Amino acid sequence: MDSKFYCSLKYTEDFKHLFSETHEGTHIERTKTLFEEIRASVNNNEEQDRSFWRPVLPWGGVYTIRAGRNAISCTPLYVKISLKNTCTIDGFLMLLYVILRENKAFPREVGLFLGKDFVEHFLYLMDSYDYTTVKLLWIWDKMSKQQYRSEIHRAALEIDLFGNEHENFTKNLENLMSTIQESFCTNWNCPARFQEFVQTTININPPREQPHKDLIQSAVDKFFCPRILFCNELGCDGLREFSQRVFCHGAPPFVILNMQLWKSEELACVPYHLDLSEHRYSLEGATLFNKEEHHYSAAFQIDGYWMHYDGLRSDNLILLNKPPELLLLSSLVYIRIDKACLESKKNMDYTSSGMPHKKLRNFPYVLWKKVVISIVVLRTSSCLKMLSNTEVIVSELKTEMQKSKWLVIVKSLMLNVWWILRHRLWIRIQVCSALCVKVGMKACVLDAPALVSA
Repeated sequence: MDSKFYCSLKYTEDFKHLFSETHEGTHIERTKTLFEEIRASVNNNEEQDRSFWRPVLPWGGVYTIRAGRNAISCTPLYVKISLKNTCTIDGFLMLLYVILRENKAFPREVGLFLGKDFVEHFLYLMDSYDYTTVKLLWIWDKMSKQQYRSEIHRAALEIDLFGNEHENFTKNLENLMSTIQESFCTNWNCPARFQEFVQTTININPPREQPHKDLIQSAVDKFFCPRILFCNELGCDGLREFSQRVFCHGAPPFVILNMQLWKSEELACVPYHLDLSEHRYSLEGATLFNKEEHHYSAAFQIDGYWMHYDGLRSDNLILLNKPPELLLLSSLVYIRIDKACLESKKNMDYTSSGMPHKKLRNFPYVLWKKVVISIVVLRTSSCLKMLSNTEVIVSELKTEMQKSKWLVIVKSLMLNVWWILRHRLWIRIQVCSALCVKVGMKACVLDAPALVSA
């Protein structure tokens, strides 16, 4: 009876018809989405009372199905579906909704993996406060029957989601976060010389040694970086070289890092920004785990305010004034930062990925632009004759030298030249040296080879 009931309500035409009846029966004229109401409530309330006025995604749920006109006989006329231990998906469903509503381009991208119809149904049901149907949508459309327990009690179906949230949610995100890493063995006689390793989740382990930079960033770099290991194929004594790990379908709109293997002392500082496979991400939220109650909750930010969601509480969406007590970090959720937003910012602090450092703010941006353009134009030996046309730039540089310390200008000039070379604009170092000598900065010529080699 269980299997028949499950198959009849799988996300097929019958299941879509079930949702259509739900839409007709619970249609609410709305001028704002749930996310807009939460944002308005947080921003308009007093400092000590920044919470949402109604429960959002409460724990569990009860869904009642009414027999249709085509039913020949049905006793009773209503079939009830009860949900238990839904905290393993509640926190991530809340984070998914906030991410999709806060970033207008993300629903289309996520729809490529989870399905356009799923994303539209999900957002509609959340905005309609139909939370039990939201959970059923995820269970029947994304989870396999082996991932939860179900029992029949008379005319009611009971679904129990007790378990691990990464098993019930993260692993069901299709290929959204899929990464691939290729490898080949140096031994030509290796039985499996070329291999591909594909992972659908990002599992990072705490580093064994204390790194010089952030622990989480170091673990992410280790997950994506190339490496060389001994080949473990039977009868092979070669070395296996692993390539750089990359995303299979481009940078995803968001990533979930499984942090269940990390200790609390290792997570004293969580980075706000993260570099993943040459892409920039910012912290959007996290899921938390209460070991005593075996219960999951979530935290996310809206307009700079961190909110704590806990489906078991009556006021389950409140302002997070301080780190929650007795809760362990289960996962971190980062969203992608669009490159257009980064490139539009001028004279900002840049990271060590190759852009100018924040100390270079003192040097005018316009002058840097002129110097860079001149160097690009003069990148071949045949164009060295055009140095006579750079007298205007030289005079401006000399004027700037008189206003500020010449050492800062020398360091700034060489750092920017190094930045150009690092980004594969292979300019001849003789041109840079000639320009430096013409300005009168001979120290640059001595430092140039070492800088380029670095």
